[in-house]
Amino acid sequence: MWLLQGALGRQGSANEVDTLKNNLESAIERENDLKEQLKYAEEEARMLRKRLRDIEHENDALTKQLHKLSQLAHSKGDQAVSMALTSKNIQAEVIQLENKELRSNNDKLHQHIDDLQTQVYLSHT
Repeated sequence: MWLLQGALGRQGSANEVDTLKNNLESAIERENDLKEQLKYAEEEARMLRKRLRDIEHENDALTKQLHKLSQLAHSKGDQAVSMALTSKNIQAEVIQLENKELRSNNDKLHQHIDDLQTQVYLSHT
C-alpha cells in the first residue's frame, strides 16, 4: 500500500510540475505577445503624434493665410479674394476635422497602450 501511495504521490507531483511548467510557458508567451502589441501600439502612437503635429502646423499656416486674405478682402472688397477666402475656410475646416479625429484616435491608442501595459504588469505578478 505504501508503495502505491508513494508512486501516486510522485506521479501527482510530476503532474503538478508539468502543469506549472505549461502555465509558466503560456504566461511567458502571453507576456511576449503583449510586449509585441505594446511595441506596435507605441509606434502607431508615435506616428499619430507626428501626423498630428504636421496637421497642426498646416492648420496654423492656413489660419494665418485666412487672416491675411480676410484683411485683404476687407480692404479691397475684391470678389476673387472673397472666393479664395471661402476656399481657405473650407480647407481650414477640413484640417480641423482631421485634427479632431487624430486627437480622438491618439486618445484611444494611448488607452490601448495603458491597457497593454497593465496586462504586461499583471502577467509579471
